[in-house]
Parts: sequence; C-alpha cells; structure tokens
Amino acid sequence: MKKLFFLLFCLALAASVSGQTDTIYNTHSLEKIPYYEQLYRFRVWREVDFKEKQNAVFVSPYSNIASFILDNLKSGTLKAYAPDDFTFHEEIPAVNAIGKGDKSTLKEFSAQTDYGAGDEVSYADKTYKANRNMTAVRPPTDAGYWRLDRSVRKLPPGLPAFDPAKSYSNSDAVAYNGAKYIATDDMNGVVVPTDKSYWDETGEVQAFLTFQDVSVIQVVEDVIFDKRRSRLYYDIQGFIILDPTTGNPNALVSYKDFANLVEKFSQDREIRVRNTVKWKNRYNPSQDMNFLDAFKLRLFHGIIHKVENPDDQSIQEVYSANGRAFGEAVFARWEEEMKMMEKEHNLWEY
Repeated sequence: MKKLFFLLFCLALAASVSGQTDTIYNTHSLEKIPYYEQLYRFRVWREVDFKEKQNAVFVSPYSNIASFILDNLKSGTLKAYAPDDFTFHEEIPAVNAIGKGDKSTLKEFSAQTDYGAGDEVSYADKTYKANRNMTAVRPPTDAGYWRLDRSVRKLPPGLPAFDPAKSYSNSDAVAYNGAKYIATDDMNGVVVPTDKSYWDETGEVQAFLTFQDVSVIQVVEDVIFDKRRSRLYYDIQGFIILDPTTGNPNALVSYKDFANLVEKFSQDREIRVRNTVKWKNRYNPSQDMNFLDAFKLRLFHGIIHKVENPDDQSIQEVYSANGRAFGEAVFARWEEEMKMMEKEHNLWEY
C-alpha cells in the first residue's frame, strides 16, 4: 500500500512539474539558449527600410512580408501586442494596431437626402464620395419643389401619375391625389453608392494599413554570446509596426508566431501559397528560400535604432537630449554597429 501511495505521489509530482513554464530560457525565443550559457546578451532595435535594394526582395510583387503580416493581423491569425510588451501578454485589437482613419462617424446613405459633389457617406461597410449633385425626389406635397396647378379642374388624359422612383425636371407635371402638380426645381433622384457613375468608392468604413503604408519596420532581436558554443546568436523577438505618419511604434508582432505561420505556409500543397512567404533571390532564383531562412542568414540590412539601456532611449533621443546635431546621431548608429562587431571579436578571445 505504501509503495502504491509513493508511486502515485511521484506521478502527481511529475505532472505538476511538467505543467510549469520552463524558465531556463526565453520561452518566446526560437534559439532557446539557456540563461546560464549566456555570457553576454543585449537587446537591439533595428530599422529595416524596404526601399533599400537589399531589403526590397522582402516586398516583391509575389511575396510581400509587409502585406503578409498586415493581412494576418487583420484576420486574427497573428496577434498584435503593445510595442513594449516582450512577454506577449498585453494583446491589442487589430483596429488599434493597424487601423487607419476611422470613418465610422460618416453618415449612412439615405435615398431621401440631397447630396452634392464631394459629399461622403458610408454604405455596406464601405465609404463613397459623390461625384455629382443629386437631389432626392420629393412628394408633390412638398411646396419647396412642387406647385399645385389650381387652374385645372379636371385632370387631362395621359397626365402621368407621380412616381417616387423617377427623376423630375423643372416644369414637369404629374397627377397626385386627384390634382395636378408642377415641379419647380430639378429632382434627378439619389442613386445607391454602388452606381459608379454617381459615386466613387473611397475605402472601408474602418480602413487598415496596407503594404504601401509600411516602408519601414523595426526588427527587435537579442544579441547573445553563447559561452558553451563560443558563438554569437541573433535571436529575433518580434517585429514592430510603425505609424506611417508619426513613425511611432503601433504594435509588436511575435517572431515566434510569425515563424510558425511562415513554416505552415511554406509547407502548403499549393505553390501559390508557398510563394507568398518566399524570399526571392535576385541573383540566383534557384536558391529562393522562405522569410525565416532569409532572416536566419542575415540577408537583410537594418540600421540600429536603439540598444537596450536603463533610460530606454533611442540613439537619436540620447543625442537630442544633449543638444547634439542630428548628423552626430546618424554617425553614432553606425558606430554602435562597429562596437558590436568589436565586442564579438573580443568575446572570441575570452
């Protein structure tokens, strides 16, 4: 009986231990280097500009990394987090992460409302702008648009009855409630916004960033020197989406989640799906690879924006706070890159 009790206790203890989060290494990391093997580690924020030739292959017409991230954020396949939340617990909605110009305040389209050229409305979750003047058809009882012809005692044969679906011009006559009415103004009617001859579609009620809006992203990575393998590792933690207007960080995307999704797409049976996550080799198309391989091989160029520091300031902010010129901050960013290379060299001699 004691042996049975001891066995059950051991099984319960093992189950309890296996259910705990492993804190030996960063669980949000792909490299999974144990903390006790990290001789040196610091976090770096790099700005990757897709307008640079080296980075342009990430936004090719067939495989656009910006479009891939934005589309999956919008659909909910990828989750967005607060830009400084590297524990990936503070999730934020896609509207806050990649929303652009909320147009929910626009008035709903109404066929009984007059519209002038340039007026904007919302209709079926889209927004439209009128490209010409439209006047709603009023009933003949509206004295502002119709005049009762009191000289008519008997309606003449063939006088058309009023039809709210038709348009009317000034001086048109209709029969209504046994009387004759004459239009005193043009009423061409208001057509639904889906008619492109009267309306221009301007977007969605809640618009989202598109790949054209994202020319720069920040790659956040931990630079780790593994003392057991005597090697420097670049352990990417996530991507930061920047506001295209202000340049401020909008949201953080987990690189681990991104990697899992890219792996799923790259193993899809359809070549069209596989191509959406393919890094196109400019010089040798036979050596195309997916986005993960390209990042692993450091086939991108990112200028250092910030290095982990107690004040949480970017290099630009440090120099601005000390009244230094912008050009000095630009040079300092390159100098920081040289320091990293020198540090790596010195650690190899350790």
